Amino acid sequence: MYSRVIVPLDGTNLAEHILPYVRALAGGLKLPVDIVRVVEPVEYAATDPDSYPKWDSEFESMLTNVSTGAGEYVNEVATALKDHVPEVNQVFDTQDPVEHIVSQANRYPDALIAIATRGQAGIRKLITGSTTEKVMQSVSNPMLVVRPKEPQSEVGQDKIGNIIVPLDGSDVAEHSLPGAIGLAKTLGLGVTLLRIASVGIESVSFGEYPAIVHEDLTQSFREDALAYLAFVGERLNKEGLENVEKVAGMGHVPTVITEVAQKRDNPIIAMTTHARTGLAGWIMGSMASRVVRGSGIPVLLTRVVEDAPAG
Repeated sequence: MYSRVIVPLDGTNLAEHILPYVRALAGGLKLPVDIVRVVEPVEYAATDPDSYPKWDSEFESMLTNVSTGAGEYVNEVATALKDHVPEVNQVFDTQDPVEHIVSQANRYPDALIAIATRGQAGIRKLITGSTTEKVMQSVSNPMLVVRPKEPQSEVGQDKIGNIIVPLDGSDVAEHSLPGAIGLAKTLGLGVTLLRIASVGIESVSFGEYPAIVHEDLTQSFREDALAYLAFVGERLNKEGLENVEKVAGMGHVPTVITEVAQKRDNPIIAMTTHARTGLAGWIMGSMASRVVRGSGIPVLLTRVVEDAPAG
């Protein structure tokens, strides 16, 4: 399923909120972990802006100190992970961050990239803003993304109990199923299949008759949704998964996804995203972006690439 887990870290407490899920996934799947820590030039400048970009003995000393501190940080994180995962690699350098992270991802196209996001402007603010956006434009790896609601809070426990799979009936959405099935089988997770109607049927209420139409449409949707989810559930049963729940909901899609997930024990959410050109189009303004920003729950993203239209 995945060859390894790549974890870009920037030394902040916020970024470390991804680590419990890395321990759970890499430990349960027996995967090696690559901790990627790249020191950007701006970090050197921040120590003494007046001396940058002048290169002298003082600047060299600052560069050495920052690099040493970053290396020690990576070593501490690696040491903490070693009891939970089969192998930890420390990937540390002072070269261009984008090139370094992309190089590591391109070496392992089947690797899962696991990262925490600030989420102020969607996925663009994952770790270092523009750096991560450029990385996203250059790789095609699956990603596990979490936006902690309280970035300075204590990092949580390494538990995953349930995987929520929102589906809309399309082939694109169903691309999230193989990854969800693999995780559920290996880690013993419960699976919740979710189909949501986002149409604002209630807005057509006008007198008594439209209310009856609304009720009929609601019932019709639920029946159709549950029939579709039962069909998908049968596929999962054939894969050996017995603990499969089917939920049909109505309302604001990101809100319903979050509400359903929050009622399950230690959940993650599996979704597909698609783009015609590069990963910058993955989540910007999309449903997955809203779920990442609003739920505080890890979202496992599987990319489906669509060919650009001719002409």
